[in-house]
Amino acid sequence: MISQHYIDTLSNVFHAFELKLSMVHFEHIMNLKQTQHIQALLALPEIADAWHQEYGFIPTAEDEHNLTELYATQVQHLQAMGLK
Repeated sequence: MISQHYIDTLSNVFHAFELKLSMVHFEHIMNLKQTQHIQALLALPEIADAWHQEYGFIPTAEDEHNLTELYATQVQHLQAMGLK
């Protein structure tokens, strides 16, 4: 189960790229490993379409990497605060 802190963090990461996530999106990733969350979210048709509308192309491996790096930085911050 994903904690609310991590849901908020993922939401913030996608929001930084002008994309909004809903709880429906999180239902698709609940049983995945944390390292697979961003890849799975970017693969959702509505997220890929929103990305295309915002940037003019579907998400690339580099985009996935950039989101993952931002997410990892924010997760480290949460962990430093003692949140799980």
